[in-house]
Amino acid sequence: MIADVIKGKLRKENGEGTLIIIGSKDFRHGIGRSRIAKTLAEMFGAVHYSTGDKFREKAREKNMSIVEYVEYVGKHPRIDKEFDQQVKKEVESLIKSGKSVVADSNLLVYFTKPDVSILVDAPDDIRGRRVYEKHRPADSKYDSPEDALGHLKRRDYDDRKRYEKLYGIDADELSKKYDFQVVNDGHIDDTLNEILEKIYKKIVKGGKDAI
Repeated sequence: MIADVIKGKLRKENGEGTLIIIGSKDFRHGIGRSRIAKTLAEMFGAVHYSTGDKFREKAREKNMSIVEYVEYVGKHPRIDKEFDQQVKKEVESLIKSGKSVVADSNLLVYFTKPDVSILVDAPDDIRGRRVYEKHRPADSKYDSPEDALGHLKRRDYDDRKRYEKLYGIDADELSKKYDFQVVNDGHIDDTLNEILEKIYKKIVKGGKDAI
């Protein structure tokens, strides 16, 4: 099985683990990034590190929805930068300790040097439906998939502006840092198989796609 072959290649000669990053095209939400990363981590016996989950924890601590918290940190950039540095430090510590990490994150590809990085996208109608059907406690309450998509697009826009203001990051330029790109628009198993093939290509064969 291809996942087992990849798993056998994750530990490096110096004893460090491997970092695999799953990011989202144009910082879009609702593309299935977290589910993909979690499933891959389970396949590889790796640590699943979700910056989105950690961000939601911060929102819950403030008793805010995720949209409200994004607006809040937008007014307090120091909090945002401290969060990003904490994420970077925690992930790098895990790698150095010998643990491999599958991280779903938009900015880790900017702050670190992953062994494999994959950019994921999904059509708007699928994004809205996914988030509406799988509501998270820290998210706003949605009346319909269309309502959910409207909230997602607001978060997409807010994140693009935040990252541009904080670090001068352009979404198109950041996309070029990724090794591969996939579109998660069908059955999750099909997407996972495509991603496994790309990880195999990079880790086992040393190849890379042009984005």
